[in-house]
Amino acid sequence: MGTRPESGEGFDEQYRSFGRFDPFDAKRLLKRFGEADLRFQIDPQSFVAATPRATRRRRYNSIEIFIHEEDEERARRILGQNLRV
Repeated sequence: MGTRPESGEGFDEQYRSFGRFDPFDAKRLLKRFGEADLRFQIDPQSFVAATPRATRRRRYNSIEIFIHEEDEERARRILGQNLRV
């Protein structure tokens, strides 16, 4: 948490990375952020991770969420709450 996106990626300087989430968790979290009127931006990504068997690799999708620096504390509280929708 707390890193700024690289310049030129289309993100405002006031947004900081809140973390990467799988699409299901990101959807629930972003819904809560929207209900709380938090300012956020997203960057969908996919990455390849090694499985326990070194011969196999698996592709994962993730969504990196960027939160406006003024909303970061509220976003952490929401993340700490039970995210059942």
